[in-house]
Order: sequence, then structure tokens, then C-alpha cells
Amino acid sequence: MKHSYRTHLRLWLTALAGFFLLAVHAQSGAEVRIQGKVTDKQHSPITGVVVAVQGRQAGTTTGTDGTFTITARVGETLEISYLGYKKQQLKVTQAMTRADITLEEDALAVQDVVVIGYGTTSKEKLTGAVSTVSTADFKNRPITDVSLALQGKITGVQVTQTSGQPGADGGTITVRGIGTLNDSSPLVIIDGFESSFDKVDPKDIESMSVLKDAASAAIYGNKAANGVILITTKKGRSGRLQVEYNGYVSVQQVTRYPDLLGSVDYMNLYNEACLNSGQQPRYSQSYIEHFRKGDDPALYPDRDWADFYFKPAILHNHYVKLNGGTDQLAYTLSMGYLGQDGILEGTEYDKYNFRINTTSSLLKDRLKISTNVAGYSGVKNDLVDGTGNTLYRIVAMSPMVNAKMEGYGWTDWFYDDAVREAGGFNKTKTGNFSGNINLQLSLLKNLRLEGAVNYDRTTETGQIYAPNVDLYKVFTGADGTQTIGKSTSRESSITESTYRYGNLSSYVTLSYWATAGDHHNFKVLAGWQQGQWDNKYYKASRTRLTTNLPSLEVGDPSTQKNSSWETEVKSMSLFGRFNYDYKEKYLVEANIRYDGSSKFAEDHKWGVFPSFSAGWRISQEAFMRNVRWIDELKLRASWGQLGNEKIWSSYAGIDILSIGSCNYIWENQQVTGAATSYIADKSLTWETTTQYNVGLDLRLFGSLTFTGDFYVKETDNILMRLPVSGIFGFTEDPWKNAGRMRNTGCEFALSYFKAFRKWEFSAGANLSFNRNKILDLKGQSPILNSTTGILLEEGRPINTLYGYEVEGIYQSDEEIHNHLTTFDRNGNPVNSYSGLVAAPGDIRFKDQNGDGIIDMDHDRVALGDPNPDFLFSFNLGARWKGFDLTAFFQGVCGGEGWSTGELVSPFFNGYNSAAWMTERWTPERPNNTYQRVYIDNQRAKIKSDYYVEDLSYMRMKNLELGYTLPKSLVGKIGISGVRVFVSAQNLFTLTRYKGFDPERAGVNATNIYDYPLVRTFTAGLNVTF
Repeated sequence: MKHSYRTHLRLWLTALAGFFLLAVHAQSGAEVRIQGKVTDKQHSPITGVVVAVQGRQAGTTTGTDGTFTITARVGETLEISYLGYKKQQLKVTQAMTRADITLEEDALAVQDVVVIGYGTTSKEKLTGAVSTVSTADFKNRPITDVSLALQGKITGVQVTQTSGQPGADGGTITVRGIGTLNDSSPLVIIDGFESSFDKVDPKDIESMSVLKDAASAAIYGNKAANGVILITTKKGRSGRLQVEYNGYVSVQQVTRYPDLLGSVDYMNLYNEACLNSGQQPRYSQSYIEHFRKGDDPALYPDRDWADFYFKPAILHNHYVKLNGGTDQLAYTLSMGYLGQDGILEGTEYDKYNFRINTTSSLLKDRLKISTNVAGYSGVKNDLVDGTGNTLYRIVAMSPMVNAKMEGYGWTDWFYDDAVREAGGFNKTKTGNFSGNINLQLSLLKNLRLEGAVNYDRTTETGQIYAPNVDLYKVFTGADGTQTIGKSTSRESSITESTYRYGNLSSYVTLSYWATAGDHHNFKVLAGWQQGQWDNKYYKASRTRLTTNLPSLEVGDPSTQKNSSWETEVKSMSLFGRFNYDYKEKYLVEANIRYDGSSKFAEDHKWGVFPSFSAGWRISQEAFMRNVRWIDELKLRASWGQLGNEKIWSSYAGIDILSIGSCNYIWENQQVTGAATSYIADKSLTWETTTQYNVGLDLRLFGSLTFTGDFYVKETDNILMRLPVSGIFGFTEDPWKNAGRMRNTGCEFALSYFKAFRKWEFSAGANLSFNRNKILDLKGQSPILNSTTGILLEEGRPINTLYGYEVEGIYQSDEEIHNHLTTFDRNGNPVNSYSGLVAAPGDIRFKDQNGDGIIDMDHDRVALGDPNPDFLFSFNLGARWKGFDLTAFFQGVCGGEGWSTGELVSPFFNGYNSAAWMTERWTPERPNNTYQRVYIDNQRAKIKSDYYVEDLSYMRMKNLELGYTLPKSLVGKIGISGVRVFVSAQNLFTLTRYKGFDPERAGVNATNIYDYPLVRTFTAGLNVTF
């Protein structure tokens, strides 16, 4: 019995244990159907969130209302992930039938969101060459134009600021080199529609992407050949009202301006130049002595005209943003003001802008309606004759000129100053309004219809008022005696103009996404777009004002002149995109756009622009699982074709009839006639750019990121105006598809971020190489402009510098005789020096063909390439507790530019010269660097290597120090955050360039007419309530 009891007990215990284990196993393997909703912190639903079961291929995505349904086994783990948000994990239990999840934004993940044409993607899935700009990089910089925020921040993008004038200080942008002989600026898209930088406040920008290769830009077709810049403005978020204020005050000053000759040096060198040119000296030594003594500055001044005109100027900016709303209606409202005084008195710019963005959710979040309304009003004040007239006088005037005579008035050099003092002005008022509405309707869970309409209208009204003024002239005799007399005065005048331009555009897209099986992900987009652009300009002017009033009515009616023009351009497009990925490891994308434009000939208005790209995320392969220090490794490759319709005519594809160009006499009366002034090439069509790109993306150790790209970009059918015989009577040469050009380059970007304890460190560097070559000019090669010294020739870069090669300075007559043919067989002098006679101290040009004669036909050669060898930039940053410090450097290496004419040629047109002329060649102090001085414009205009300068420079673009007050301190008074900062922009420049600022030099000679760039020192405040 006892044994039997123990036996039965063991059996019962074994059975109970078995039942228990079976129950546990059955419980853990039981399937549970889970329903839920995914929202953000503002309780707004998130569409497209991936809800997946870890360890096996099972999952789903949320619908437009954020809901999902999934079946999982008890004990498994659900992973909830979405681009820009932190992942969450949930353990499945028997009781879990409902799971409502709130995702939290991931600051680092948000940086991985990339805006592309008609959508967004992640950096991991990107197969094209797309770069983004962090808005934090320029939030507090005194940037008056968004284009300057791109400078040095994106590989392959060159931004050149050519002017610091208020209201006209934007940058010129090229993406991956100059690819056309026409407009090479990129397409700018703001919130889905074509626009321009002046229509958005930098502080309103949420994200900015640059599409550089054909694969990423082909979705924009015929306008994308020069790259695309996508700007998305900030949208409203539901929640309590938040108020943000950003403001700063800056002091501006000239970055660089070369020193000019003072009075004594000017007169001594001018006398020397007169003697060298066979003329009598202009200034007596007794007269020069008065200036040397400096005892009577009123009669014997020594003016530095740069100091006279350029003064420190104030720039201030204020920005307020309100943000808030509910789940059904979220909004953001911003207002901004920019006030900029110019360093040249009489130039200034004031701008007021606003933006209202709203987002509404209806029909249980199936319908979303977004509206963007923005506008600005700007007033730009300029000098009556424009700034160029005054800027050139800084160099043109001798330092002995008297500006204003006591008891009389302004002297004849100073018309702009006199007319401004009398109340004259040159004012342009600009008003812009733009608005668009966007509707997104979820037809099915994975099918969305989107449509948008945009209206944009700008009006510019200009008025130039020049009242009657008296000017005086100082006559100085050889002995220094001065007499004053009234100068010939200009007629008073009034000019009024109006320029209205705008567009009406719309698009519709249908997108569908799905997953086949467990690994195959598809996304398809199809769309239609249309646009209409119109421009209208008219101007009227009168002179001989009867009274000093800024009104056309007071002008002489007989002097009235009128002019006007009007254009209209229309376009229509169909486009599509297909995306596929397998396990998010193998990526494929195809784009196509079918574009039509009214600019081209009847049978050639339409063009097809396709692209293909692929990516391989090597880091996702099984053989990479144990390589833990590599976070991301991806190879990319793409091919595509893009178009360019940016030519200087809206009607290049049709014949033009001009009225008034062919008047005739009928019955002794002149009658207005009409004639065909332009005959179009009936085969005229797009410029087409074909681009290949290979790229590598790499992220290491969670903190180091590298991106590299190599590309070939070739443009065919470049639009050029080719000459026709004058016997046809046409006044305009026709446009033809006649050129071909190639750009080849590589780009490298490196960034680093590390945080430990209370410190954060960041660093980054960009490096971009590009080589440009003209391949075909359809029999027109070479095209040479001898005045500017610019050459277009097959096999050479665009805008090659062209002139004589230099071998030094002639030191003696004997050297000249040994080098040149100075006399013919009959003993007559020969003008063998480019049509002139050489003298010791002149520049020695290389005799390329060895015939003893320097002439333009046989001895000029290519001298330099204005395109830089490479662009570079690097930045450093650190943060400790509430302090932050950033430094940003930018520059170019290589590239040559002219430094000819005014300033560097001795007394060109009688102008002053650079201070380095004191080191000129003389018989007593010979050198092989600086030529002798002379009075001879013909000699000064000879283009040679002597005037070619290296445009390389490195500039500290921005240095900023900030401090964020502790939240524990500011929170007590209801403030969310306060940050104060100081910064310097264009702090210093390292360069060997002797002239003005090397950034604005380029091919346009010395640029004495251009407004100088500015250095700014800034103090600012950011407050959030």
C-alpha cells in the first residue's frame, strides 16, 4: 500500500507538471488580435507608421487616421517605428487587445528626413545626390537673402556674393559647375511651387534640400538642368500657444578696399607718367609742396574717397512667430522686419514680411487641407544715378578734388550728392503676395490623392526724381591758382516705372504604396502640373521740371518718353515616380517627366526627361552583422536627363513682327511701318543635360558620417544666338541649339558629432572639385571678346581668360631691340608692340611665333580659368552647459580673374591708381614686378598675363558665441527659453588677391562700379514663451 501511494503521488505530480507546462506553452503561443492608434505628442494621428513583430516577418502600417490592426502571439514583441520618431517596443500579453501609442520626436532622426520632389524620404533610402542644410546653421546669422545660407554648406554648390548693397545682396548660385551659356541658376521651389529666395524669410524655413543629380531632379523636368533647391516652410502644430521672438542688431563695414595714392604720390607719379608719355608735367613742385606740408587742408586736400563715402551702417532684424492649435486645426503665424542701412550713404532697404500656414484635418483625418499665405513689402533706396556712378568716382577722382566749396556748393564731380541733398531720390517699392492651398484625400488605406493651387503676384514701382541743382567747377592753374565757376548743370528729370509679374500654377498627384509578401515594398506616384507666367513693364519720363516736385505733371510734355513690354509663358507637364525596395536593402527608383513649354517652336514644345537610380545598403547584408562599428554603408548610382528652358526670350520659337522699326514716307508724311525683325529656327527645342552619378554614404561609430559623389554632367543643344547675314534685314540673330558642354567632378562631405557628460562637440568639412569643358560650338569656335579678354573655345573651360603671356618687364632699349623688330629695312620705326612702340619699363609679352612682332592674331593665348580648382569649407562647434560656440570657414582654391583697367593700370582715363604703384619700375629702381607709369589708355587696355590674378581665398564666414539661460531661472517668469549671442560675419579673409574682395572679382575686370561686400558684428536675442 505504501509503495502504491508513492507511485500514485509521483504520477499525479508528473501529470500536474505536464499540465502546467502545457498550459504555459499554450498561453505563450496564443494569438492575440491587437487594434490601436499611433499619434504624436499633440495627439495628431501619424500615417504610415510601421508596426512589426520582432523576430519574424509580420507587420502592418497605420492608415490616414493613425489606426492599425495586427495579429501577434503572446510573448512576442511589437516594434513601432516611423521616420523622425523614436522607436517603441511593446510586449504582447493575453489581455492586450488595444494599444494606443504616442511617438516622441527623435532630434537625430529628424535630420535623416530628406525632402525630395513631391514627397519625403529617409537618408537610408535615398538613391540620388541630395544634400540638406540645417536651419540651425543660419538661424542667427545676419543673412538678408536665403541664397547666402547655402554658401559653403553644400558640396557641389558655389554661392558667390557680388554685392553688399541693401536689397540687392543675394548670391549667384551654380550647382555642379556652369552647364550652359545662358542662365545657369537653379530652380527654387517653395512649398511645392516655383518661387524665389526673396519670398521667404530665412527664419520661416523648416527644411532646405538641394537636388544635384538627374535622378533626384528629373521629376522637375525642363527646369532642373541647373539643380533644384527645395524649401519647406514651418507648419503649425497642435498644442498650447507658443510665441517665439528672434532679433539682432548688426554693425556693417567694408570687408576689403585697396589703398589708393595720396595727393603727393598721385601728383609726382602723374608728372612722371606725363614725361614717360612725351607730355609736359601737370603739377609744379611748388604746388605739390603745399600738399606735402598739409598746412591748409581746405585748399590743398588729401582725400581718401573710400573713407569719405564708406561709413559703418546699422542692420537690424526682428521676427515673431505664433504657433498652436488643436487636432483639427493647427496654425503658425510669423511676422518679420528687416532694416538695413548701406555703408554708402543714401542706400538702404526696409522690408516687412508675413506668413500664415494652417493645417486642417477633416473626415476623421482622411482629408487634410493646408494653406500657405505669405507676402512682403520692401522699399529700396538708391542714388539717383545708381550706386555705380558714385563707386567709380572713388577711384576716378584724384585725392586733391574739392567736394564742396564754401559759399558755393558741390563741385561737378558730386552730382549724386548734390541732387540727394536737394531732395532727389531713386526709390523702388516692391510688394508681393503669394498663397496656395493643398488638399490631401485618403481614398483608401494606401491610396492618396493630392492637389494644390498657387497664386503669386509681385508689383515693383520705381520713381527716380532728379531736381534742379547747381554744380561748381574749380579751375587750377599750373601755378596753383584756383578759380571757381558754375559747371554745366544737368536737366532735372522724373522717371516712373511699374513692373508686374506673377504666375498661377497647380498640380495633382496620386500616390499608392504597398508591401508584397514580407519584403517587397512599392511606391508609385503619378502627377500633372500646369503653370502660367506673365510679365508687364511700362515706363514714362520727362525732363525740364518747372518746379522741384516729384511728379510727371511738372515735366515738359514735349520731352516725355514712354516704353513698355509684355510677355507670357505657359507650361504643362505629366510626371511619375516608381520606388521599390527589398528588405530596405536593395533600392530602385525611376522618374519620368513629359514637359511642354510655349517658348519653343511649334513641333518641338514637348520633351521627355527620364532618370533611373539604384542603391545597395551593404550594411544590411548578413556578412556585415558582426561589423558593429559600421552603422550605415550604401552605394548609389544614377543616370538621367534634364532640360533647361532658361533663355533670355519668351518667344524664341516664333517669328517676331516689330512695329516702328521700318517706318516709311507716304504722301510726304512719315508712316509707322512694321517688319519682321526676328526669324525663328523652327527646330528650336530644349537644352538637355545628361548626368551620371556614383555615390557612397558611410556612417561609423554612431558619430562620424561621410558622403562622396562622382559625376559627369553633359549638356547638349545649348541655346546660342548665331549671326545671320545683314542682307536679310533682321535686327536680331536667331536662337539655335548649337553648343555642348561637360562638367566632371567629385564631392566629399565629412561630419562628426560626439556628446559626453556635459560636453558636445561637432565638426564638418566639405570639398568639391569640378572641371568644365566646352565640347562643341557648331563651327563658331573660337568666340572671342577682345574687350573683356574672354574666350569661348572648344576644348577649353567656359569664359577662359585670353591675352598675351608675360615674360617680365623690359629693362633696357637693348633688350627690346633683341626681342622685337623695332625698325624695318628702310630704318622706319615698327609698331611691333601690339600696335605700339615698346619702352623700358613696359610689360614684356612672349613672342609665341618668334617673328619679332607682338600682334593679336599670332601671339595671344589662353591665360587662365576663372572656375575654381575646388571649393572648401569647414566648421567647428562646441557646447558646454548653456554655452555654445561655432566657427565656420569657407573659401575657394584656384581660379583666375582679370584685374585690369581702372585701379591697376596707371592713371587709366586719368583715374587714381592703387598705392602699390609707388613700387613701379623706374630707371633708378628697376624691377621685374610692376610696370612703369604712363598716360596711355590704349596701352592700358592690352590684355595680358600681367593683369591675371589668383582668386583663391579663405574666409572666416561666421563666428558665434551664445548662452542659453537655465530653464529653472526663466521658467519662473513664464518663459520657455532665452538665448543671447554675439557673432561676426566675414571676420577676416586670407588671400593674395590685391584688388577688391576676391569673392566678387571673377571675369568682370576690377569691378570698381560694384558695391563692396560687408563685414558685420552682431548681438542678438532669442526668446520663447
